[in-house]
Formats: sequence, C-alpha cells, structure tokens
Amino acid sequence: MNDVPVRLTNFLDFVCKTTTQKLTVVRKQRKENTEDYEVYADFYKAVREGIVDMHKKAQPKSALDAILDGLSDKRKQRAYATIIAGYKRFLGRKKVWWFHPPKDDWTHAGLAVRLHPEVGLVINGERHAIKLYMREKPKLKKANADIITHLMDFVLAPGKRNPPRFCVLDVRHGNLFTAPDSADGLMTIVRAEAACFAEMYRGA
Repeated sequence: MNDVPVRLTNFLDFVCKTTTQKLTVVRKQRKENTEDYEVYADFYKAVREGIVDMHKKAQPKSALDAILDGLSDKRKQRAYATIIAGYKRFLGRKKVWWFHPPKDDWTHAGLAVRLHPEVGLVINGERHAIKLYMREKPKLKKANADIITHLMDFVLAPGKRNPPRFCVLDVRHGNLFTAPDSADGLMTIVRAEAACFAEMYRGA
C-alpha cells in the first residue's frame, strides 16, 4: 500500500483540531487525493509562484503588484492584496538573496507529509528555508508554527552541511517563526498524530 500524500497545512490543521473536527480534515484530504479537486489547493498558486519568481529574478518587491493585474476573482483580489502587503512588510528594507531550499517528504504510519518550503532566502548572511502560510484562518500561533518548523528541521537538516534555518512565515501578518532550539517530545506527539490521521483516513 502506497503512502497517503498529505499537504503540510492539512496535517497541521489535523493536529490542531478536536476529535470530531479531525475527521473533517481527513475527508478533505481524501477528496483532494481522489478527485479533480484543485480549487482550494490552487487558490494561492498565482501569488505563491509570483513571490518565488520575484526572488529568482532578483526583482524589487514592487514587482509583486503585477500579480494583481488582470485578476478577476474578487476573493483572490482581496486575499492576494493582503498577502502581498504582508510579504512586503516582512521584506521591509532587508537585502536578500535567493537559494533553492531543500525539499522532501516525511513518511510515517502510511502518511507522506510534504515538507516543501517554497522560499530560500539569505538574510543577514544566514540562509532561511521558508514555508509560506497564507491562510487567513486559523491564525498561525507559535505553538503550531513550531510543529512545522521542527518537522522540517527534523527531516531536511540531517546529513546537510550547514543546513538553513527552517522557518514558517505567516504571510498576511509578515510574522516569521523559526525552528525552536529545543522541542523535547514534539516528534513523539507528531508521530502519534500521524498514526491517528492514517487510521482515520483508512476508515473515512
């Protein structure tokens, strides 16, 4: 049996939900995996790719405004404008350089959680591999961000010489969360949640 692909944001939702709400997250992931269900998954695609493209081409942050040109979807217009403003706020006057961030999947208990930070930036001489969190709700809290950053650090850092600092950016608010220096017991919790997700997925 192949591992079930799970988006990192969906796994985070699952970890943070109560028991009955967890099943809703699992069913949503199953729908994404088994049907032509691209509306939600790709809602942020244009702005996410626009941010990456801007950095790869070493363009000024004002280049992000072009993402809104010709955009007819009212929901995307509102969301993208907020995201672009938040990302510009995060960049501020920083001088940054692009690098390709490491990517891999974390597999456990029949799940394959995608750990694909979209942005790699050298900031103040230090490399940062950044996962972009673009959702309005739930608002990203540090305890939840620690799950993302620690999991990326756990999977993507070993075996690499001078690995980057793994981070998650709450893009709408321009808040950057970095991996905690100490996360005793966190992987035990994450593994247990993954096993629970897999069991519920098989029965969903």
